[in-house]
Amino acid sequence: MAPLAAGCDLLEEPATSTAPPVRYDVAAPALPAGLGTMPFDPRVARLLPETYIGTEQICDLVMVGATRTLRPEDVFGYRLPFRQARHARCLGTTGEGWADLYFRKDREAFVDQMAPGTRIRVAVLAGEGGFDDYTPLEVVELLGPTPPETPRARRAEEPGVADSFENPEPGQAVRTCAVTYAGQIQRVRDGALETPNSEDEEPGPTEVRYRGARSPAPYPGSASHRLSVVCQHASGEVWVDVVFTRETFPSALDVQRGRTMALRVFRTEGGVGNHPIAVFLPLGAAEPNSAPIPAELPPSAETEDGGVPAETPPVVAPVPPPAGNSSEPD
Repeated sequence: MAPLAAGCDLLEEPATSTAPPVRYDVAAPALPAGLGTMPFDPRVARLLPETYIGTEQICDLVMVGATRTLRPEDVFGYRLPFRQARHARCLGTTGEGWADLYFRKDREAFVDQMAPGTRIRVAVLAGEGGFDDYTPLEVVELLGPTPPETPRARRAEEPGVADSFENPEPGQAVRTCAVTYAGQIQRVRDGALETPNSEDEEPGPTEVRYRGARSPAPYPGSASHRLSVVCQHASGEVWVDVVFTRETFPSALDVQRGRTMALRVFRTEGGVGNHPIAVFLPLGAAEPNSAPIPAELPPSAETEDGGVPAETPPVVAPVPPPAGNSSEPD
């Protein structure tokens, strides 16, 4: 009877999983103050172009591309006599990003001096629109070698395995994404992607670009930035259009290969490349597959242009201080 009793105990024992819990490690780095005294990540200008366009920043070069001869139409919008350019990566306090370096005629001697391990001073011309849509920067001054005490970029780790985004069901709308690739950060306005008005017009005001067959405004109304991400899962990889809100957009700087993040499925299609659209969830905001959240909001929840209005935080009444606390120390 003893073996039989032991068998009954095994049947009644709840099933447990030996799989380690998923650790979300995408954080929100502190954005620089914009004073140009610390090494600059060009992606920051994509997040806040109004703050950084026209400012001078420090660029620590970690990669430099080939020299290109510019045509007048390539730089017509900047109204400056640029004739040569080189694309490069700058390492800043929030990570590293691509930039397109432009040189005026009287500074073309700097062109051949651009090399990894060099520190230069640059002026931010725009948030995007350079070679391959990189951030265009004007080279102002050659400062010399990068100081040895400058922090180095964090080494990219191999991505893990997370949830699949293929055919997400409403009951599994919160997913984990093990990042294998992260694209360029782009601004979102009124639920759609921003784009320059025309190639013939100088950069400046933007217009809303139509995205997806269902609606001209496929993103949530609270969205401020987006980027294309490849997520790895057990069966392979899948592209996801990841959206950040006005509260979480600094976290876009921390999305890179080897990181894992939590996402809430917003739409199963209609994003850039007709990929699924998912909203980034900050650390501790949700657990995967925790509660049924509809992947598609009902039409009544959308605005007239197809966007979704930003969620209004609940109003919390202030708590009055307890009576009789005058004896507490200041």
